[in-house]
Amino acid sequence: YIEKKEVAGLLTKLGCQPAPKNIDEVMDELDCDADGKLSFDEFAKWYVVSETRILAEMGRAFQTFDENGNGCIEATELQNLFDKLNIHIEGSINSVISELDKSGNGTISKEDFETWYRESLFWKHKKEEMQKE
Repeated sequence: YIEKKEVAGLLTKLGCQPAPKNIDEVMDELDCDADGKLSFDEFAKWYVVSETRILAEMGRAFQTFDENGNGCIEATELQNLFDKLNIHIEGSINSVISELDKSGNGTISKEDFETWYRESLFWKHKKEEMQKE
């Protein structure tokens, strides 16, 4: 079982940063038998159909691209990704960074990446996959 106090830690490990009120909302929504704790089945049912799963996958993808682990995808890291995927772009890698870099610091932060991801076809596809499960 997962108790309420453990839910915040679990959600953090999944890539979320929940506020205390969100934890209460999660417990109210998921604790079907109202025993104050989540069974594996209660949690699994929610996780399989939640955006949290997509965001966790997105977070893992970001960490993969952020090769040096500094919390940002830099031009060299993005170029390495494109090279691995055999993607050739017109113009410079910096022009790609500029399109995604909302803060203007010359890198793609996790927030920039999430904003792009939520607007992408990847997000739409993952949401459609979840609905089929």
